[in-house]
Amino acid sequence: MQSNAKQTRKNGHGLKLGEYPALRQFIHGYLHEDYVDEYGTAEDAAAEFCADADPEERERVAAEWRRFLKDTSELPVSTVQRVLTEKFGCGWHFTEKDELDRVSVVLSKRNHH
Repeated sequence: MQSNAKQTRKNGHGLKLGEYPALRQFIHGYLHEDYVDEYGTAEDAAAEFCADADPEERERVAAEWRRFLKDTSELPVSTVQRVLTEKFGCGWHFTEKDELDRVSVVLSKRNHH
């Protein structure tokens, strides 16, 4: 049974949307299918979110983003992409983990005014 749970985590199916409510809302609002037309890049979408959100909301999203990356750190980038697309409705398509890290930098900045 334990190996089954481990396998579930390995392929991303063990992640539950309820574990990331703020992140899900951020993705739906800013990294949707039209984010390129609206913001240009994922980093610009994250920066716009930071400008729009209050400090508590920014911290919730940043914390959930960090936790999501930690929870998926052992997965191939293609699996992380699939999880974000299928489970979170993400329209952002990336091919390298450093693209995720660049969004992390934007979300982790303290002053966005």
